[in-house]
Amino acid sequence: DSPDMLPTLVAEHSGYFSKEGLETRPVVFRSGVQLMQSVIGGDAQIGICSAPEPIQAVGAGAKIKVPWGNSNLMPFAVVSRPEIRTIQDLKGRKIAISSAGSLTDFLTRHVLKNKGLEPSQVSLLSIGGVSTRFAALMSGGVDASLISAAYFPRARESKLNLLLMLSEVIPEWPLSVICVRE
Repeated sequence: DSPDMLPTLVAEHSGYFSKEGLETRPVVFRSGVQLMQSVIGGDAQIGICSAPEPIQAVGAGAKIKVPWGNSNLMPFAVVSRPEIRTIQDLKGRKIAISSAGSLTDFLTRHVLKNKGLEPSQVSLLSIGGVSTRFAALMSGGVDASLISAAYFPRARESKLNLLLMLSEVIPEWPLSVICVRE
């Protein structure tokens, strides 16, 4: 769902890692929170995630490092059902996030506060990745969610509202960072 994973996927499928003597097995996690738990616990040696997860982990005492990051852009938008026209219209509504403490949770809370709403004025529902959130939005199970740029054309075709491009609020953002245990 994210173009920032393309270098890793190309390296894996082209055999680059094995040519360098590395045995790899890419694993997809439901959220950055689960990925961070796997890195902290030692089940994964390297993780590619968003900035909030390692920041929160270090704040909680985890011994991890972030040696590298890429993709300094913000490719997300707040998308809503057709009847919702502004961020303020989200008051009292259901907003889908991937999971508590995730990038979507962090960014949703930031956008709400930036636009004058407290997160306590909405219902944040942890329902999974962007495809699940998009399906929930389409079915009417939720009223809004953050979606990535890959879903913008589908959102427009489906007559959903792109309420806010997050780049308007956060113009630069380290979308992907590499996380490892100390």
